[in-house]
Amino acid sequence: MNSPTYILVFAGDVHAGLDRSTIMNSFASEFGVSAEDAVRIFNHPHVILKRGLDVHASEALCQRLNNLGMIVRVEQMATENSPGVAAPTATAATPTAAAPPARPLRAGPALAATAQVKRENFIFSGSGNEFFRIWIVNLLLSVMTLGIYSAWAKVRTRRYFYGNTQLAGSSFEYLASPIAILKGRLIAVAFFAAYSVAGKTSPVAAGLLAVLLMIVTPWIIVASLRFRHRNSAWRGVRFDFAGKSKDAMREFLLWPLAGVLSLGLAMPYVIGRQQRWLAGESRFGTSAFSQSATTRSFYMLALAVVAVAIAGVVAGFIVAGASALIGVHSAIPLMAIAPIALAYFATFVVARFKWKNLIYQHLELGPHRFGADYRFGSYLRLVLLNTLGILFTLGLFYPWAKVRTAQYAADHIWMEAAGDLADFAAGPAQQAGAAGSEMGDFFNVEIGL
Repeated sequence: MNSPTYILVFAGDVHAGLDRSTIMNSFASEFGVSAEDAVRIFNHPHVILKRGLDVHASEALCQRLNNLGMIVRVEQMATENSPGVAAPTATAATPTAAAPPARPLRAGPALAATAQVKRENFIFSGSGNEFFRIWIVNLLLSVMTLGIYSAWAKVRTRRYFYGNTQLAGSSFEYLASPIAILKGRLIAVAFFAAYSVAGKTSPVAAGLLAVLLMIVTPWIIVASLRFRHRNSAWRGVRFDFAGKSKDAMREFLLWPLAGVLSLGLAMPYVIGRQQRWLAGESRFGTSAFSQSATTRSFYMLALAVVAVAIAGVVAGFIVAGASALIGVHSAIPLMAIAPIALAYFATFVVARFKWKNLIYQHLELGPHRFGADYRFGSYLRLVLLNTLGILFTLGLFYPWAKVRTAQYAADHIWMEAAGDLADFAAGPAQQAGAAGSEMGDFFNVEIGL
């Protein structure tokens, strides 16, 4: 029989009479935590500081943190053989009366105080043959109606993918009206037409419209997310986006400008800020999402992508140099381009699979959290086969590529439910205009969870 293991839980409380800021600084200094992460830990309602501890290690670390002034507690983790919920245990140094239930912030079989975490897998049941029939009809009708039917095509496509995606036995729903999308699309087309005409007739007018587009981009982002969220539902409960345009301006205009001025060095920090803001303003009913990925995680992702790109360029120069040494001058350009092209492809794959893991492994919804295990080899095969299929069929393989991508996502993303998923409360029904959403689609604004 395996010995029980324990988790160390911190709810943001400190002992009475002690200065919270001083304790937070001491914690950061003693455990090598950045000031930013320390603030996040102290401001979060339930943080699992450490898991997988034996009884002696858990008591020693608990006492050490209590000596700093933090109020922490030890709880027993669930095991595979646990038929029910084990009662949490607490050290003598830890006051546990009226302590709130803990919820995990890291993947694993953590135990909440009231319910065991249960993994709920996403299931996608669509097929390429089935979606091809929808796609080809959408394409033909859109061409025949000079694009008017594209609004209905978008709704049919999203309803197909939403309806074939299940979580805990229930499918998602896409509720948008094609008429609302068509109106928004017409506004986006009118703006783009004005921009194109101005670009050919008046550089000044084109410049003013470009500045206007930059200024309204935060509004486009908020409106796009609000429309998409409010028209998405699961078990009759709608999603929502509560972000404000002024905050979007800060996150998507001012901070990116600072990133550019830093010659790109601050961009991982900026992207991390954006993702935390996007998640924090997203809702499912009355429950809020949150994103706990650290700034360091975004820098590590950026370093991995840059390393792959540099490796490709270096390999290209090495191949070119070797070709020159053996006298194959005519083949130098082609031989040098090949490894660079492969590195470009690998860079895309690395960026995508690491991004998915980073975002979903740190995404939470109330007491529940998500997980992901995108893997380089399997994702590389997916992207490679999809790309080759689309190229060699002149685009006709697109429906199968889209279904294969959705299937892969469902197989590699899951939810760790810390309680009953029927407990979500629906928020007030609200309408959102489609203009911002269609502007976002038109100008290739792709953001969100």
